[in-house]
Amino acid sequence: MNDYFPKRNSGEKIQDYVKRLLGWMYSNGKLTPELLQSMQQSEYSKKTFGIAYPLLTISSAEIYDSRGHARYWLHFKLGGRYYVCSQWWREKEDEYQQKLYAWAQRVVDLNESPQESPQPAPQIRHVRGELVTHDIYGDGVVVNVTPRYVHVRFSSQSEIKIFPFPAAFLTGKLKASEQKPEDPLQQSKEPAQERFYFVACPVCGNKIGKMAAGAKFDIVCAKCGKNVGVDVKDTGVSVSVRG
Repeated sequence: MNDYFPKRNSGEKIQDYVKRLLGWMYSNGKLTPELLQSMQQSEYSKKTFGIAYPLLTISSAEIYDSRGHARYWLHFKLGGRYYVCSQWWREKEDEYQQKLYAWAQRVVDLNESPQESPQPAPQIRHVRGELVTHDIYGDGVVVNVTPRYVHVRFSSQSEIKIFPFPAAFLTGKLKASEQKPEDPLQQSKEPAQERFYFVACPVCGNKIGKMAAGAKFDIVCAKCGKNVGVDVKDTGVSVSVRG
C-alpha cells in the first residue's frame, strides 16, 4: 500500500491543508474525471469529507448561498477551473483530517494498484441533435447542452424537458436511442411559406398583381386591353395573350 501523499503540518490550518492536498492530488494526476464529478456532488462531499456543500463547483453562480455569503474560495481555483469549498470549521479539524487522510489513501491506492485500475469513463455523447430515450417520455432529441443541464424535446411532449447533466445519463434516466423520433423538432420549425409571383402583361408590361402558386385564370389588362392568360405554378409563371 502506497501511503505517500502530503500530510498536514503541525499548526497548519485545515483550510490551508485542503488547498495543498487537493493541489498535489490534481497536479499529480490522482483526480480522474469521474472523481472530479463526484466531488461536485453534495451527498458524496458530506459522506466523504463531512462538509455541508459540494467540495468543488465550476459555476460561479454557486459560490454564494441564498444569503449572499461566499461558501467557496474566490481566489483559489483547483486546476484553474474548480472553485473549492471554504467551509471547514476549526472545532472539527481533527475529524476533517481523518476523513481527508482516508480519502487520499483510497485515491492513491486506486491509482497505484493495477488490480484496481479505474474503468474508462463511459462515452456519453452530449451534442445537439443526439437521439435519446426516456422510460416515461419515450424517444426525443437533444436540443441544447449546458455544463449542468441537457434540454430534450420528446415526440410525446409539447414542452422541452430539462435534466441534470451528466447525471441523467450516468443514472440511466436518459439513454442513447437507436430509433429515430418522430421529428420532435418539427414543432419548432416555422411552417413553409406560401410562394407568390408578381405577374405583368407580356404586351405592355403593366403590373397585373401578386399571385399565389396554383392560380390559373384569364384577365383583361387594364392598360392595353389585351386578354391575358395566367397560369401560376410552384416552378414558375406562364403568361400568354389570348387572341
